[in-house]
Amino acid sequence: MNRSLKKLLLKSQLLSIEEQDYAELDKKYAAEFSHDFREELASLKKEKKKEEGKSKSLVSNRTLKKMHRKLARATHPDINEEGLPFREVQEAYEKGDSGKMLSIAADLNVDISLTEKEMVALAKQLKSKRKKLEEMKTTVRWVWCTSDKSEELRSRICEILGVGDKTEKKQNK
Repeated sequence: MNRSLKKLLLKSQLLSIEEQDYAELDKKYAAEFSHDFREELASLKKEKKKEEGKSKSLVSNRTLKKMHRKLARATHPDINEEGLPFREVQEAYEKGDSGKMLSIAADLNVDISLTEKEMVALAKQLKSKRKKLEEMKTTVRWVWCTSDKSEELRSRICEILGVGDKTEKKQNK
């Protein structure tokens, strides 16, 4: 494996670990935030569901198909009965996540040859994923759960949520 591809692989693996950490902490933070702001959140209308699914891939369909074919051959249950991550490969392909497919290929020692242009596109996709992850960590929930939980911050969050603060409610009664 050439150095450029190895760098991309390591970046992809680090990003995958960070995404897993984010998912675990976000679940914890969601419960904590909901508990701490139960009254305030109850007064809000239901938010629109976020659109999920296939993210805009910077890597071409041709490259994704090439990676998918190699990984599918190595992990398909009809070919290999060792319980390899065929579903993960399918999910990564459907989401256009070439970084995840590259990580799986490295874990399984599946050689995937990418051109310089394909590696540049993969690097851009990883950079985009990094930016999105950092943006997700700036939500009100994350700010609250990683803060000192001061009354000043609580008031600010209530203001952002568009609901009255508990202390204001008590003072107005």
